[in-house]
Amino acid sequence: MISGKALLTSIKRTGKTSPLAKQREANIHWVSSLNREGLAYQEKEVLLDLHETEAGETVSIQFPGKESDSKRKTVFKYDFRPKVMLADGSYAEDLTFFQIWQALFENIPLTENGRSVLGVIFYRMAFMIDYVEHSPLGLTSLSEPSSSGCPLSGYHGIDFESLKPHLKDVVTDMKWAGMSFEAFLRYNDLLALNEDVKYWYRATNIKKTLWKADAVGRVNTMLTHLSVIGFHSNKMHFASLIERFSRSKGVCAAKPAEAAAICSPYLIKS
Repeated sequence: MISGKALLTSIKRTGKTSPLAKQREANIHWVSSLNREGLAYQEKEVLLDLHETEAGETVSIQFPGKESDSKRKTVFKYDFRPKVMLADGSYAEDLTFFQIWQALFENIPLTENGRSVLGVIFYRMAFMIDYVEHSPLGLTSLSEPSSSGCPLSGYHGIDFESLKPHLKDVVTDMKWAGMSFEAFLRYNDLLALNEDVKYWYRATNIKKTLWKADAVGRVNTMLTHLSVIGFHSNKMHFASLIERFSRSKGVCAAKPAEAAAICSPYLIKS
């Protein structure tokens, strides 16, 4: 059964003229506008809280990140990392891509509809569909920037409320890499945002060129997760998956036809 027309999604594209480019750029500029005065990786960092989940977790970003360290050969000034504080006050570990894909494997829905819904959620995250502006909750006390207080508005993230009616076949009682499904999605969304920030910075500040707003960064990250879902749904062949992972240095973004098959019947040609 189809969960409803709300999840129906047309195949999207990237590039400077796509609607996605403006949304990605707005979030990138929000990150670059955050006050970093007096901060340094592992010396003086801040946690900026962004979301409280229904499970009582706090989803944040911590910065500056390790790739901002001036000792590195290539420095990405605006690097950060997502963080999740669990309901008991402890922090979930920083996830590797292997741990994210393992969580997808452990929680892959049993029903075909559930797998399709999970797939189209990641497809919609890749193209920032139905994202809404969120007001940051505030800075926590790792350390505080030396000047001003409130972070700037302009951050857009997942509208989780709109997803909730469609999650019956997706969410189990199991944890997703130690956190709730909501926190897992928000963690991955922020991970994808950091990828966008990194590749935008490489283009505009290191290579001194225009950012292409192509699939590199957010889109390829989310569509690689979709490929992993596709493999566990028997919609992608193992040999193809491994060959593309090795050829593309850990990236295996689902192609439009593959994405449509994985997300069927929710992903359609426009």
